[in-house]
Amino acid sequence: MCEEKSLIYNLGNSDDERNMLEVIQQLGAIVTFKASSNCYEIMPSKSFPSKATLNVGESGLAFRLITSVCAAVGGEFLIEGKGTLNNRSMRFFQDYFNSETLKVELSDGGKPPVRLFGKLSGEFEVDGSESSQYISGMLMAIPLLKKERVLIVNNLVSKPYVEMTISTLTSFGVAIDTINKSYYFDKALGYKATNYTVEGDWSSASYWLVASAIGAKVAVKGLSLISKQADRLILEAFKNANCCVNVDYDSIIIDGTNKTRFSFDANECPDLFP
Repeated sequence: MCEEKSLIYNLGNSDDERNMLEVIQQLGAIVTFKASSNCYEIMPSKSFPSKATLNVGESGLAFRLITSVCAAVGGEFLIEGKGTLNNRSMRFFQDYFNSETLKVELSDGGKPPVRLFGKLSGEFEVDGSESSQYISGMLMAIPLLKKERVLIVNNLVSKPYVEMTISTLTSFGVAIDTINKSYYFDKALGYKATNYTVEGDWSSASYWLVASAIGAKVAVKGLSLISKQADRLILEAFKNANCCVNVDYDSIIIDGTNKTRFSFDANECPDLFP
C-alpha cells in the first residue's frame, strides 16, 4: 500500500504469514526474501488488479484485513477461506460496507466467501462488539481512500489490539487522531515505505511462559516489555497468582514456586483465556 519498497524483519513462518505473503503477491506486490539480512523486501504494486480471487487460508484476521483493503481499493474481488473459517459469520461487511458504490455478497448465514463489487465510500459508524479485527481492517483501509474521514466505533472490544494496529500504521506514515470513540484520518498523511521489525508474539509465547510457571525450565526470549500487544497482560496474571517474573536482558523466566489461586480479567486479551 506504500509507493516504495519496505523491508520487514523478524517475520515468522506460520501458515497465516505465508498465506498473507501469497495474497499480497496476487495483489501485485513483489516479495523477495533476503537471507543475508533475514528480512523480506516488499516492492509494492504500481496498481492493484481490478479483479482477483484471493484465498487467506484459515486466518480470520487475514480475511477481515484483506476484505477491508480490497473494498477500499475498489474492483471485483472474491475473498475465500478454508476450514473452520468458512463457518464464521462475516456479516459485518454486509451491515457496514454495502452502499451505492459497493455491493457486498456473502454465502448463506453471512459466511465466507465474500464477493465485492465496487468501492468503499461514505461515512463510517460501526459496532465493534463482535471483533476488533474488523476495526483493524477499517483502520488499514480508510487511508487508501485518500480523503479526510472519521471512523466512529461503538462498543469496541479488545481495544489494545486496535491500539497496536494504530501504532503499526503510524510506523508506516499514517496519521490517526483518536478522540474517545472516533478516529480521524488526515488525507495528506498516507502510507510511506519503511523498515519495520515485527515484534515477538506474546500470544504464542504465553504457552511457554505458563510452562515456566508450572515448573518447566523455560526462558522466553524476544518479547518486548513495552509492547502494545494485549497478551502482554499475561504478566499481570502471573503477578496476581503470586508468581515471580524474572527478566534478565531479553529473557523472561516465571517462577511459580509460591503460586496461588488468582483472579484475572481477560476481556481485553481473550486469546489468553484458554
